[in-house]
Amino acid sequence: MRAVANCPIPVVTGIGHQRDESLADLAADVCAHTPTAAALTAVPALADLWDSHQERVAGLRDIVTQALVTAEDDTQRLGQRLQRLRLDQQLAQQLARLSQMKGRLTHGVQVELRRASDRYHALHDHLLTLDPETVIQRGYALVRDSAGELIIDAATVRPNQDLRVQLARGQLTVRVIDSQVDNTAHRD
Repeated sequence: MRAVANCPIPVVTGIGHQRDESLADLAADVCAHTPTAAALTAVPALADLWDSHQERVAGLRDIVTQALVTAEDDTQRLGQRLQRLRLDQQLAQQLARLSQMKGRLTHGVQVELRRASDRYHALHDHLLTLDPETVIQRGYALVRDSAGELIIDAATVRPNQDLRVQLARGQLTVRVIDSQVDNTAHRD
C-alpha cells in the first residue's frame, strides 16, 4: 500500500467486483469497480483520442488564423502609414529644402562677391592715389639725377648738376643754378 501511495505515476486499480474493496483501492489515484473498467479508465477510447486530436487541430487552426489576421492587419496598417508618408511628398519636401538652401548659399556668395569687389575697388582707388603717374597728372614732377636716382632733398643737389624732370607729358633736362634747403619743412 505504501508503494501505491508513494508511486509518482498515477495508479488505477480494478481488483475486484463492486462489493470488494482493498487497501490498494483506497491508496490509488483512481479506483475502478472491475478490471475492465480499470482498463477503460487507463487507456482512453480511440474515439476520445480522435476527438481530442480534432480539438487540438481546431485550436491550432484558430491560433494560426488569428496570427494571420493580426499579421494582415499589421501589414495594412503599415501600408496606410507608408501612404501617409508618401515618399514622393518627402522627396518634394527635400527638393524644396535643397532649393531653399541653394538660394541662401547663392545669396551668401553674391554678398561676399559684392564685398570683395567693393574692397578691390577701394584698394585699387587707394593704389591709384599712390601711383607716381597719378601724382604727376595732378601737376607734380619727378626729379632724377643723371644716374636715374630720385632726388627728394635739395641738400643732395649741387650747382651746375644736370637733372631730369618727368612731367605728366614729357621730360625736361635742367641744370641746377642754386639749391636752398629749408630746415623747417621736415623735422624727424
